[in-house]
Amino acid sequence: LYYALGALLFSLSPAPDLAPTWEDHNPYADFSRSREPRANRNLYAHTAEEGFPYRGDVLGVRLVRMLGVLLGIVTVVATFLVARDLVPARPAVHTLAAALVAFNPQFAFLSGVVNNDGAVAAGATVVLWLLVRWASSGGGTGRALLLGLALGATLLTKLSAGLIVPLVGVVFVGDLLRERRARPVVVRALIVALTAAVVAGWWFLRNLRLYGDPLGWDAMLAAAGSMIRAAPLGALDALGILWNARGTYWGAFGWTNIFFDAWVYRALDVLVGVALVGLLMGLRRRRSLPVDRRRALQLAVVTLWPLLVLGGLVRWVQINQAADQGRLLFP
Repeated sequence: LYYALGALLFSLSPAPDLAPTWEDHNPYADFSRSREPRANRNLYAHTAEEGFPYRGDVLGVRLVRMLGVLLGIVTVVATFLVARDLVPARPAVHTLAAALVAFNPQFAFLSGVVNNDGAVAAGATVVLWLLVRWASSGGGTGRALLLGLALGATLLTKLSAGLIVPLVGVVFVGDLLRERRARPVVVRALIVALTAAVVAGWWFLRNLRLYGDPLGWDAMLAAAGSMIRAAPLGALDALGILWNARGTYWGAFGWTNIFFDAWVYRALDVLVGVALVGLLMGLRRRRSLPVDRRRALQLAVVTLWPLLVLGGLVRWVQINQAADQGRLLFP
């Protein structure tokens, strides 16, 4: 979906050809994640004719980058809405949650380049918000249609978006336990499923026809052949690789070959540690408080989703040696 929208925008300014192509890249570029030496980190040398006022394919690329900015805005706003529905009485939490996304340097960078991770992050966060709201106040036909549209669009952004489907099922199971009447819950679930199928089902049917596999998994592995490991890693080894690459969640620029100084990542580790201590203290204070079913369902949604994303990424790192990138956790 991201690349289809990007192609439409790019087609508005296809010529003249001013932007460098892959053949023009720096043959001495260093793609390692070492911070030294800092020479030859740039892949391209840009010329004055690429500058403002933009024209030709350079303008087209800028338009596609603006699509990324728009998707980044959607993600930030949807994060704010998730926090608002989770803790409606604490406006500071809403702002801080959105700020943690908006001011993450890696997220800001990713929102300004041509990359489909911004699309899956935006779609997944919108679906997450709709599920959190559904968990708190239920849903009717209109909300079911909206959820189906958002789910279908998200499924078209990236294969990993499929991880959110079980989360939709969790919310409807919660609905069933809460209402104790199967028929209205089943009707709403069918509306969501059919709407998502209309939006995204054709893509999976196309994959099935072309590759004999609705996910196109083998075709994707073939396309990424140079990055696929000869033998899959163990899950613990993959987790260890992700742990060592945790700094890429906050900042790995260029072709993941440009980094902050080491002290920045150490400071971020400290801040994350403080946040975890605060979380544990908060959970300890609240463990004796009553939690109703709606609240429990909301908490289940926001707890399960990052675990599903992490599990999917661990699996991808097991088979792909270039998958140890924090941006893949942004959904």
